[in-house]
Amino acid sequence: MQNTQPGVTASDKISPDVGDGTRETLKRAEDGQLASMHIGCPGCGRTYLLPLEEMAPSGPRPTELPEIFECDDCHLRVPLHARSLDAHQQLGECALCGTNEFFIQKDFNRRLGLFVVIISALVAFLVMVRYGHLYGFPVFLGVTLIDWWIYQRMRNVAVCYLCHTIYRGVPLNPDHKGFYLGSEERFKKPRQEWIKGLRE
Repeated sequence: MQNTQPGVTASDKISPDVGDGTRETLKRAEDGQLASMHIGCPGCGRTYLLPLEEMAPSGPRPTELPEIFECDDCHLRVPLHARSLDAHQQLGECALCGTNEFFIQKDFNRRLGLFVVIISALVAFLVMVRYGHLYGFPVFLGVTLIDWWIYQRMRNVAVCYLCHTIYRGVPLNPDHKGFYLGSEERFKKPRQEWIKGLRE
């Protein structure tokens, strides 16, 4: 992609070695103690973490964003839509692509969630085989309730429909609802065109 604008590589701004220059900031962002953006490279899918809270003498201030995001792996250059982002204001537009449509989901690892469901079902099945259905069903119900309780305690995050950037710890917009397959289908072609334009 040809682009003469000044930019920075992801390792300069958005890799685990940056933020305010300390690993503590990145750790706090990963643990959800700081608002953050999780950006997936449109070219190769590598993910990057960008903490969104900077401290000034007068208190928190908007985070200045780089003009260009460049992936360390595939070197795709992506001009950021926003020059700064205030982690204390509701999301209006995606800082990466400029889209104003997001969906809300629980902040959990899908693979881990699937693993937990499979293990829970397996434990209930083994109890049924060993001790009979009379004991198996209560175990299955109990495990299901525990899973539901854990799921409900997880925080919500906002995800951009176009670029799939994840926003953690920012005030959620009440206009943004849960994932809707119709919207995802509607964004498939624009996403392909957006990525194609970045590669040209």
